[in-house]
Amino acid sequence: MFARDEIGAAFETSKTARAIIRIREFLQAIQRLNEAASSPQLIEFDLGNLIVEEIANGKFSQDQLVATRSDPVIVKGDPNLLKLALQNAFRNAVEASESTGKQVVVNCGASSGKAWVAILDEGIGLPESATKVWMPGVTKKSKEEHFGFGLPIARRAIHSLGGCIRLYPREHGGTACEILWVFEQQRQLEDE
Repeated sequence: MFARDEIGAAFETSKTARAIIRIREFLQAIQRLNEAASSPQLIEFDLGNLIVEEIANGKFSQDQLVATRSDPVIVKGDPNLLKLALQNAFRNAVEASESTGKQVVVNCGASSGKAWVAILDEGIGLPESATKVWMPGVTKKSKEEHFGFGLPIARRAIHSLGGCIRLYPREHGGTACEILWVFEQQRQLEDE
């Protein structure tokens, strides 16, 4: 408020306004990291439907990102934690594929008390120091637009869910992102 008053009409295009926006975005990233560390609220839900909803929420076009399953995939987990991971994985895959113009493919399934999501892109691939991508603040992208918190948030969310997230280089280029969690043990504990 003080900066707007001091700078006046030029505030909206000022460096101060851009800095305030970046601070706000940084605080939102910290808030998402905190949300990712929360205890899971386990419910049954349709994983296929959740993926379709998150594609729509991310405003991805059919040319950018497509879900391969349209049938129900009923799993148990915390959809809010999963959304944090999916939002990042979708955004990374689409951004990595922009230069190739190739569509990102998302598949999911459940079997033997496990649920999984696979996000496959034909983009630029993983950096040489792929293990560092999980550290907060590490990014190959513009530091003016990205804080490097996306993958750490995704990883923390899936760990809170009791699962794992992995990145693999694909044989003919691009990256596979695999999200996996076990829910059958949770069901057995509730029955006891």
